[in-house]
Amino acid sequence: MHNSLVSILIPNYNKAPYLRETLDSVLQQTYTHWECIIVDDHSTDDSGRILEEYAGLDSRFKIYKRPENRKKGGNAARNYAYEISQGEFINWLDSDDVINKEFFADKISTFEKHPNLDYVLSNIYKFQSSISEKIPIYDSNDDKKFFVNFGGTNNIFQTPMALYKKSFLNTFDYLFDEEIIAVQDMEFHVRVLLKSLNYRINLKSIVFWRINEGSKTTSFINNSYSEKYKKSYPAFKKIFLSIHSKNKIDKKAELFFQNVFNDMLLNLPFGSSIFWDLYFFAAKHRLLKGQFQGLKIFGIRILKSVKLI
Repeated sequence: MHNSLVSILIPNYNKAPYLRETLDSVLQQTYTHWECIIVDDHSTDDSGRILEEYAGLDSRFKIYKRPENRKKGGNAARNYAYEISQGEFINWLDSDDVINKEFFADKISTFEKHPNLDYVLSNIYKFQSSISEKIPIYDSNDDKKFFVNFGGTNNIFQTPMALYKKSFLNTFDYLFDEEIIAVQDMEFHVRVLLKSLNYRINLKSIVFWRINEGSKTTSFINNSYSEKYKKSYPAFKKIFLSIHSKNKIDKKAELFFQNVFNDMLLNLPFGSSIFWDLYFFAAKHRLLKGQFQGLKIFGIRILKSVKLI
């Protein structure tokens, strides 16, 4: 496997201030048999010039635009990059991520030792302006500690952490859902974990995940609860149905979804189509907390609407 082609797939939209640091970290990889496919989502900043600069510097960088007939957004860009990739292994990055020099070499070495694995995960830190100020995200002392019980934690792994066998990804009906606009990475990763827990974690392989004021993650967090839930409900609905279809809804998972969906009912626009969709969905799957929770929610929402609470 030491000579297998790795396809590095990067969606980009207006990340010109960070692109060079990301692409330099790809160039510095000790594992050299890679292609880097960057799909630009019609950026309006200086991204195009920077991408062409790197394509001229190294032919392993391959630059594309999101096709006009595909939905705007990172999901379509990620999927399109996958469709044109040639590698035996696949790793998505974001265009402001930074990876250490042995990021791919260490994960490929894990595959060499355990050739039947479906994917290998890296370690991850978050940072803002400099990786010297990195902060760990997970307690990763135990190789299988992070992600097995979804109901016990919301810490599903982040997109750039996984190096997949393409043959494994080819078994999915679809990858990133182009119809949802938030929490799409978690929705995909839940389907990955439900299909296979045949993975290992190589803690020497490290991705530095940038969190800054202009990032999509920060923008989402800064939304009102109503806006966050309007964007994220479709993904959480799909996540629940995926886990439910595999009979994986244990008590912890049930409590997690009860808390999420009941909080959504208290904050989504009262009487909107999405409110009613969630209300009947929660009732059908017994996700309302308590026998009279539905009535309580209506009472609270009515009182809020007339500004009595």
